[in-house]
Amino acid sequence: SSWDTMTETAEEKFLKRLEQFQDEISRLKSGYKIAIDNEHKDKLEIMRITSKVMRTCEAMRLMCGSFGRQYLDSSCLPSTPPKRRAEVDLEEVVGSQNIRRKLFCRDYSRRRTLLIDLPDSVINHIYSFVGHRVIPHMAVCKKFRECLSKPEAVSIEVKHSYAQKVTSEYLEKFQSGVSLKAINCDGFLRPLADALHGGWTALVRLDLVDNHLEDKGVVELSRSLSNCRGLTSLCLNTNNFTEEGATHIGKCLQSLSGLRMLNLSQNPFGRVGMEHICDGLASSASCLRELCLGQTNFGEEGAENLSRKLTPPEGQEGMLKNLDLCSCNLKTAGLSALRPLLLANPNLESIGLSRNNICEKGAQILADCVGSRLVDLSLSFNEIGDEGMKSLLPLLQRSKKMVHLLLIGIALGLDGAQELLPVVLEMKTLRSLCMSLNLFGPKFKSHIAGSLRHKIRNLHL
Repeated sequence: SSWDTMTETAEEKFLKRLEQFQDEISRLKSGYKIAIDNEHKDKLEIMRITSKVMRTCEAMRLMCGSFGRQYLDSSCLPSTPPKRRAEVDLEEVVGSQNIRRKLFCRDYSRRRTLLIDLPDSVINHIYSFVGHRVIPHMAVCKKFRECLSKPEAVSIEVKHSYAQKVTSEYLEKFQSGVSLKAINCDGFLRPLADALHGGWTALVRLDLVDNHLEDKGVVELSRSLSNCRGLTSLCLNTNNFTEEGATHIGKCLQSLSGLRMLNLSQNPFGRVGMEHICDGLASSASCLRELCLGQTNFGEEGAENLSRKLTPPEGQEGMLKNLDLCSCNLKTAGLSALRPLLLANPNLESIGLSRNNICEKGAQILADCVGSRLVDLSLSFNEIGDEGMKSLLPLLQRSKKMVHLLLIGIALGLDGAQELLPVVLEMKTLRSLCMSLNLFGPKFKSHIAGSLRHKIRNLHL
């Protein structure tokens, strides 16, 4: 039969190759004897023969492996069905759009993990064979199956030099999960607004930092962005818009109920603009995780509006983790107005309150309201003083995961610094401590430096 013929042919080939191997090894053995019996011992010849033996043995080893696999396969019963394989015509399957997704597979022959980038169409074709082994040594794993159920994720970063070349048609090619970043790209707003007006709703994250939008650009963007209800992150800091732009952003935010991150820092929209922003944030208060409103100067009344709109109902916890309110002219009264918001978000990890004219009473409010999961705390350039530092110590003691602590220019004297040092020595995760421009003298600075030099990576005194 054909199976017997195949087996006999393989056996004959292997026998012939084995005889050739014997003859070659015999010749090399004779040459080696002559080389070592020589009076001067030809070292170059000995090395050449040794290398030749290695290559010959390696070739024979591969031949043995090939024969073993072929012999075992051919000895199987004729009724054994062949393994199913995926025959993919790449020219037919691969489309013009080549958005890539990662496929993890295990190459069992080499005992290593491979990472393959494939177009969606090819992945879907492979996935249709998931019940079988697609090709030898490749199995579709659980992570890959989960990956297929998720929407396509695309990250687009527009460089300054290419901002004028981007068109709305280019953006519309991407139909889901788009994270768009364009920093300092004048002229990019026009194609983005055209795409949004045309019904493009694929945006998930939008980062337009320092694009000089001002009120006119922000108004146009807000009107077109309302349709992107899947937007989870919006970053518009350093665009110099005032209360007029903030009014339209507030209206836009009302339709973005899934927003998780909002950054409007370094825009002078003030108290009136803050009122409209807070009205818009009320719809996403339950899922907001990061809020950055530094250098917006909204004052005490803005803090009251923020606390009233974002504080969840009694008995519920908020999701806020990062809160940046630096240079907002809060004062102690504004921080007191934020008390309900701080109490309702015990999982806060980062708080920025620098340059807000907060005194020792404000430090006591923080110690009473903030939870124990702080990682970053910035209180620089506030009038905390020694008494305020003593009030703040319980918060620092229970913050077991603190990494960055900024206390620059807080009118901290020798007494407060002496109280603080033992607490800092107990903070095992602290990596950065800034205490410059304070009132304790150079002698105690040297003492602090000597105590912390092996513990803290970044120390500024």
